[in-house]
Amino acid sequence: MPAVESTAARPFRLGCFDVRNGAVFAADDSLPVAAEIDAGSGETVQVFSWPLSPQHRGRPVALDILARDESIMIASPAAGGIVE
Repeated sequence: MPAVESTAARPFRLGCFDVRNGAVFAADDSLPVAAEIDAGSGETVQVFSWPLSPQHRGRPVALDILARDESIMIASPAAGGIVE
């Protein structure tokens, strides 16, 4: 039987989140992906990703997220600490 490639999108699994200045910043529960979403319209403003550390495999991808004026900070044990 030939291999079948899947192109189906996986739904975002909400992990941690923060709200600031009319936007929601949310990190996925198991992938190194976070999104900024306009709280009024629900539109995605930006999507963020970060590299994971092979040395920290098996640890949580995101435990907490903090929205700042010009960036976001994510506590990512799987990346080895805090990522901006």
